[in-house]
Amino acid sequence: MDKSDELEASLDGHLSNMKKLENALMSTLTLAGIKEIVQVKIDDESVLKIGTSGKDTGKLIRDKENVLRTSGVNLQAVLSQEGVDSRRTVSNDIIETFNVLGIEAARQALMTYGCSFFPYCIF
Repeated sequence: MDKSDELEASLDGHLSNMKKLENALMSTLTLAGIKEIVQVKIDDESVLKIGTSGKDTGKLIRDKENVLRTSGVNLQAVLSQEGVDSRRTVSNDIIETFNVLGIEAARQALMTYGCSFFPYCIF
């Protein structure tokens, strides 16, 4: 057996051990989060902002932001998390929006999400 075969066998052994460790951790480890949020996806979203420094001061500039999109809904728990921008956090669950934020927020959500389904929206 030459050195490259020994190295390959050694790497295969380490990889096998890492897979065993991964399987052991995944079967025993519990990640805590927000109840009823089952999946989170991070998307980059293009946004327009007003520049606040240098030559861009006062100008509209295009920027990218990370946006979290979730499967599952728990608006009240999400809004109570530190670091969550409550002015820009939305839910497409109209009933939960009503229960957490009230009738005006539910009306606005109906107009926002209803118009995305109907091409001739009058709102």
